Amino acid sequence: MNQILYTCEHFTWREALWLSRWGIEADPDAEQRWNIMDLAHRMEIVREILRVPIVITSWLRPFIPSRGDYNKLIGGAALSAHRVGKAADFIPITMTCDEALLRLAPYLEALGLRAEDNGESKGRAWIHLDTYPVQPGGNRIFQP
Repeated sequence: MNQILYTCEHFTWREALWLSRWGIEADPDAEQRWNIMDLAHRMEIVREILRVPIVITSWLRPFIPSRGDYNKLIGGAALSAHRVGKAADFIPITMTCDEALLRLAPYLEALGLRAEDNGESKGRAWIHLDTYPVQPGGNRIFQP
């Protein structure tokens, strides 16, 4: 299903649904589809802010009864927003992840996004963004 995500110009269903370790696409339920489309619209704005193409490395990480828990398989957090399609990991092309996160930080609140500080400062390998709310006393950039 390599179709563009409805009104999004740069993201496809395949990017959102591809489970690389299993070599299959997930079959999202209605809520997961809604969450993916909501995040995709925000990711279009992220792409505009960065002014570079981005490559999605992980989006939906579902539980599939015949296969198991994809999120657990790849070492995701127990309550990961990826489980319900509310998170995406990506790599910006032609800029480092550190540069991209610095550029995005001032826009996170307006976009209703959180970013994970995965402790890879000065060389992080990807950027995680999600639409989970900020916890009381928390920050838009959070520790996993």
